[in-house]
Amino acid sequence: MNRLWFFVLPVVLGGTTAFYPTFVAAEQLVLLRNGMELRGNYIEIPTIDKNAFSRGGTTGGGALTIAMIDDGLKRTYVHRRGMVVRVNQIDPRGQAIEIWQPKHGSGTPVGGLGRIYGVSPLNAYGRREIFIRGPKGDTEAVLQGITELTPRYASLEALTGRPSYKWDMRVATSTIGSDSLRRLFGSIFDQQSREERLKAVRFFISTERYADAKEELQRIKKDFPDANDGLDLDASITEMSEQIAMQYLQEAQTRLDAGQPQLASDILNRIPVAELSRERRLQVSDAKAAMTSQQQRVDEVRERLIEQVAKLPQHSADALQPWLDELARDFNPATLDRLSDYLRLGELDNLPLESRVALAVSGWIMGGGSGEQNLKVATSLIEVRDLVVEYLGESTAQRRTEILDRINRLEGGQPEYIARMLPLIRPALTYPDRSLVEDRVGLIAWPPQQQTDAPENDSDPVTTDFQYEVQLPPEYDPRRSYPCIVALHPAGGSPRQQIIWWAGQYNEGLQQRVGLGSRHGFVVVAPQWNRPGQRSYEYTATEHHRVLSALRHAMRRVSIDSDRVFIAGHGHGGTAAWDIAVSHPDHWAGLIAISGEPDKTILHYDKNSRYIPKYFVIGEIDGSPPPLARNGAIYDDYLKPNDDSVVVEYRGRGNEHFFEESPDLFQWMQLSSHRRPAIPRDLELATMRPTDNYFWWLELNQMNDAVLVDPVLWENVRRAGSIDSKVNEGNQIRVKGPAKEFRIGLTPDMGIDLAEPIIIRYGTNSRASFDYDGGVQTMLDDVRSRADRRRPFWMFIQIP
Repeated sequence: MNRLWFFVLPVVLGGTTAFYPTFVAAEQLVLLRNGMELRGNYIEIPTIDKNAFSRGGTTGGGALTIAMIDDGLKRTYVHRRGMVVRVNQIDPRGQAIEIWQPKHGSGTPVGGLGRIYGVSPLNAYGRREIFIRGPKGDTEAVLQGITELTPRYASLEALTGRPSYKWDMRVATSTIGSDSLRRLFGSIFDQQSREERLKAVRFFISTERYADAKEELQRIKKDFPDANDGLDLDASITEMSEQIAMQYLQEAQTRLDAGQPQLASDILNRIPVAELSRERRLQVSDAKAAMTSQQQRVDEVRERLIEQVAKLPQHSADALQPWLDELARDFNPATLDRLSDYLRLGELDNLPLESRVALAVSGWIMGGGSGEQNLKVATSLIEVRDLVVEYLGESTAQRRTEILDRINRLEGGQPEYIARMLPLIRPALTYPDRSLVEDRVGLIAWPPQQQTDAPENDSDPVTTDFQYEVQLPPEYDPRRSYPCIVALHPAGGSPRQQIIWWAGQYNEGLQQRVGLGSRHGFVVVAPQWNRPGQRSYEYTATEHHRVLSALRHAMRRVSIDSDRVFIAGHGHGGTAAWDIAVSHPDHWAGLIAISGEPDKTILHYDKNSRYIPKYFVIGEIDGSPPPLARNGAIYDDYLKPNDDSVVVEYRGRGNEHFFEESPDLFQWMQLSSHRRPAIPRDLELATMRPTDNYFWWLELNQMNDAVLVDPVLWENVRRAGSIDSKVNEGNQIRVKGPAKEFRIGLTPDMGIDLAEPIIIRYGTNSRASFDYDGGVQTMLDDVRSRADRRRPFWMFIQIP
């Protein structure tokens, strides 16, 4: 039986528009060290600095240190030896369609593009107008037409007219709506020819638009009922239904992985299984069964624990009844792994019953692997957990002292226990109801937009020196820990625009946003980083404060995974994100700068940037000179061994938001390698602002005036101050930096044994010895201050 996608498209010329399909050039599949896979033409080059090119860098020899992967839409640059693991030859995806358009034989090449004001919709001939800022500052309308269409990109070239330009602009095919493609195919394919109509179907299939392919197949079947060429359209329509079902299945898994089981279940139930083959019906059935079996497993474990607790001595059973009530409310497939020790040992008869129940209780409070078998200690952990939450949310010092005294008298109040339970507790604070944005589920504005005469909660005073919006993902559950994007808007934009870009437009019918951030379960925090009327990023401490304070404020109220917080921005917001990331690298799992422009401190903080993964998106002709001529040197500095950096350059594009890059950005953020790395023992950093004074475990105070620069008075710039500090073997720490005083935070995670004396070496011959007092107040106060529940410091040392 013939299947549609096995056919080879012949060359066709017809109508007023010439059209012929051509094979896409062979390409490679490139696997990167961070886990990304890239497709395209793989080339090794010595540099991406276009200034170096103009001096002969491309032909003057030199090591080919940079790998460029050109997929026709964009060029991706990484360090060859440091990032490329494997390069394999692969077959191209689909075919290219070339479309005749009235192009200029000559014209002025567009080497730098100014502001883009807007574009008109594509017409039936694949043409549109783009409105740009001209060389003289006026608005110019340039007529563009699609000259090449592939499953990955469309080539939009400047057409005959005034002004006369030579310009090849590439846009992702995924950004062209299906209706626009149908209109285009209606003009370039003979609608009276069945074979011509099938070419549109094949293109839809190559772009994985199976619903469009199915719809077109049904039209063809209706319009050509007597065709007899051996092609089984019914079989092809069935196959499209199955491909659609597989897309639903994949989306259900995405939602399930993101902590949205109800949506996943709803998607699975919408799959029309009656239209599927037996094999695909089984796949859908297995997916439903997996979800059901997980819930059944949860129910079985809960019932077994109820039975086991009932067999304990009465006083023990009574003490655990509130915990059982909590399980009835909060125990679900997402929290099942907390009880991994109990799941492994809970039914062993040779293990005392009290020990088995203790494994369940301690696992619920401290997570899998806790292994606590003393029931008395495990039971006390429940009270300690509740007291810790109260302490973190309490604003009154006297009450915090009372709570701390109670914690210290409980067997479960040890610092080791509290450090393990902190990442699993619910946020200590909540937003007031009036901060919830009306008619937008999960959207919160701070400060609250709605005014009230009611007094504020003392533990949650309204602060107005920073503003932000936060979008929660669908089915938000405070028991789950969510990745987060801190999204900075362009200078003329707003936090709401960033919410829409990352989390998607709000769907009134579904009562949720439908973008990639929502689908993948990200929290989006969008601060207002600039003041009203501010048109550019100014590199000030105030701007940093607005962003970092918004993040900490949100982390106290939303269950954000502090190991998976990414900072991102567009335009001047991209510049702000870039500067804040390299100024405070200890906060971030990664940086995304879209159309950012490096300057001032960014150019001096190269050492700081090594600690975080970076993803840059630029337009090839954004401004004059273009980005790789203006900033190629700094990108070259980032593309070094052991530096996880990616530079993406869109062909023929200017200063844009590049929404088509968002699927790759989310793939990048979800890589297992892109979590905040372990606390570094060696700190080799740069600083030149008074507020760029804390890095992981080291804080600098009374910094030397010789290294400090006011960003407003940048012409007085000096060399950045160098920090060179290290945690050595033998519980010794060496501190060196441009400051008179230092504050050192200590935690076992940095390789320090707090049970032994800690030796600090600083200055020329200075040495001091310190002992940990075993208390938990420092740890809890640190979480109150920094809102980082995954990496609390147990002790601070002031030097001198």
